[in-house]
Amino acid sequence: MRFKTPIILFFLSTVTLSAQVLKLDKTDIYKAATIPNELLTKQANAVMREYNETYTYTASDKATSRIRYIVTILKKEGERWAECGVFYNKLRKIAHFSGKLYDSEGKFVKKLKSSDIQDIAIGSDGDFATDHRAKVAEFNFGQFPYTVEFEYETEYNSQLGREVWSPQSSPTLAVENASFEVRAPHTEAVRFKTFNLDKPEPVTLKQTEDGQLYNIYQWSVQNMKAYTPEPYISKSKIDQPTVIVMMEHFKMQGYEGSNASWQELGKFFYQLNQGRDKLPEPFIAQIKDLVKDCPTPLSKVEKLYAYLQKNTRYVSIQLGIGGLQPFPATDVCTKKYGDCKGLTNFMYAMLKELNIPSFYTLVGAGADHLPMQKDLVGDYFNHVFLAVPIEQDTVWLECTSQTNPVGYCGDFTGDREVLLITPEGGKVVRTPAYKEKENGQMRKALLTLDTEGGALAELETQYSALQHDLPGMLASHNNEKDVRDFLYKQLKLSSFEIKNM
Repeated sequence: MRFKTPIILFFLSTVTLSAQVLKLDKTDIYKAATIPNELLTKQANAVMREYNETYTYTASDKATSRIRYIVTILKKEGERWAECGVFYNKLRKIAHFSGKLYDSEGKFVKKLKSSDIQDIAIGSDGDFATDHRAKVAEFNFGQFPYTVEFEYETEYNSQLGREVWSPQSSPTLAVENASFEVRAPHTEAVRFKTFNLDKPEPVTLKQTEDGQLYNIYQWSVQNMKAYTPEPYISKSKIDQPTVIVMMEHFKMQGYEGSNASWQELGKFFYQLNQGRDKLPEPFIAQIKDLVKDCPTPLSKVEKLYAYLQKNTRYVSIQLGIGGLQPFPATDVCTKKYGDCKGLTNFMYAMLKELNIPSFYTLVGAGADHLPMQKDLVGDYFNHVFLAVPIEQDTVWLECTSQTNPVGYCGDFTGDREVLLITPEGGKVVRTPAYKEKENGQMRKALLTLDTEGGALAELETQYSALQHDLPGMLASHNNEKDVRDFLYKQLKLSSFEIKNM
């Protein structure tokens, strides 16, 4: 898995700005009093005054991004926008990072010093080894309203050629003006898809720089109000102004790839995995002996999956080619741990030795991840798992889980498009959706009232499909105190005590 849980920092997209777009002579932009009244709604904790990005693609493994934004913090709840974090690793470096602070009247207060900028390691809750880092800085002013300005530039030396512009990063953020510019050589195919824009087609220009003719694409939005999000709305829907841009050609540490089609993109990931499915000969004999009494391919899959769950554990390792390439199956076999890539590749290697075909599968996992767009080829993925075709069906294996039943996707990987990695390239398929009749919560309750107004309640509940995900996780948790603490927070009762569970 590349990122399993969100990073607890506010990161704006690392794209860029063109100097002519941001009106630097517009000094009133720093004054809180110049915010349009229609943006000062009760939902607004901050107002993005200007947010301008430019992304310049120069070669399949070279690009530059720059971003400059000015945001007015209206109240304490909006202080998250007084912090800026810029992500970097071996494939990208930060060429510039600066910030300034202004008071409510737009008067300059201070700028960031190098000592104000922290350099921290970042990653998800189970990351064991990662080269992901960030430079982070914040202004602690506290005299509301106040305005901050951040500017930074990032240089890429390897990438998959994707940029996402979505200037309203939170429902509590209003946006006064925002713009996005993409620059690419005229010989490079630029593909894009837009959502919820009044003018979805970009303004297009041509410009020559250092003898190279560039195509330029520009989008913009104005006066976006903060809002109260609709409860229970599908997280797979993009409901804010958004532009997704994909470059056709990319290169990562010597591996070349293409977004020309899903098949071509799959070929790139297939080559990353080549030669990494070898297992030690003694272990091959061991797994063949393990399944010798299994009469069907499915029973063999179940046996090996149970072995995987019992004998390995998930540890996130974000090293290598952008966190994309799995460690060899031999390493996982001997060390008994791995990330989603390593564990999935290990399961694939075991099945291969039994002549059971399976497919390494890329997925945008989780409820908040950018959903895959079938009509715009590119890397939407943050996780891998395994697809095993059995007769007329497909068995899905979540190789990072020690509790999932065979074939169960849940709401982490279920009901979405995924990319199977085959020897012929990528193939888009859809994972199972769990319908109303499959999701159940059956509860029996016996309530005994006493004369003092108290009660003793005995509850027994059976959960199935998506309903079982959270209680299933709790049931497998080793620390009973943590489970009790969770239940006390979740149960909406004024006064109660859990006697036993």
